[in-house]
Amino acid sequence: MRLDEGELRIEPVAEDAIRVRLVPDGAPDLGELIFTENVSRPKYKVRKTGESLTVSTKRISAEYVSSTGVITFR
Repeated sequence: MRLDEGELRIEPVAEDAIRVRLVPDGAPDLGELIFTENVSRPKYKVRKTGESLTVSTKRISAEYVSSTGVITFR
């Protein structure tokens, strides 16, 4: 998702883990810093309604609200 500050990335990395990164324009992609072995990306859903974007796996979800800039994990 594009923001004034750069690109907001909300990426599921496991059934119980979602990575959130704000990558400034022109910044290099640092790649994987947490997982040391190759793991497959879990199945996930993306839902956009009005000013919110929610990314969900079976065990966790992250909701970003554009009007406030708040990210909530459930």
